[in-house]
Amino acid sequence: MAGLFERLQRHGREQGDRTALWRYRRGEYSETTYRKLADHSSAFARAFAAELPEGQIIPMLMARTPDCIAAMLGALGAGCALSCVNQKLRPPQIERILVGTKTPVALIDGPGLMALKTAISPSSPIASVR
Repeated sequence: MAGLFERLQRHGREQGDRTALWRYRRGEYSETTYRKLADHSSAFARAFAAELPEGQIIPMLMARTPDCIAAMLGALGAGCALSCVNQKLRPPQIERILVGTKTPVALIDGPGLMALKTAISPSSPIASVR
């Protein structure tokens, strides 16, 4: 039985022009096709597979966007697990998550960085992940 990542890739090839995601923001709708979602998730999967061992947990501090969904699916495609980090957590709490997961990679987008709202010390695990 094919996993979710493989099913998305197949759907991207077979019905790539169909809408996979709708997003409503500030009075406007935008859409992402299955092809775009499959391509973007494949790029994440390749990047994760090149940098991380299978089974690695990838913390994600990202807004609910098509990029976040592609990253989640890419993590699955690379054989990794993901952990959605609550944007309301403070930097010391996020640091404990990074130390606990022993991850060299975490995904933090612009809104995620804004959620941190404090200066990060150079010795912080937040500053050292790629």
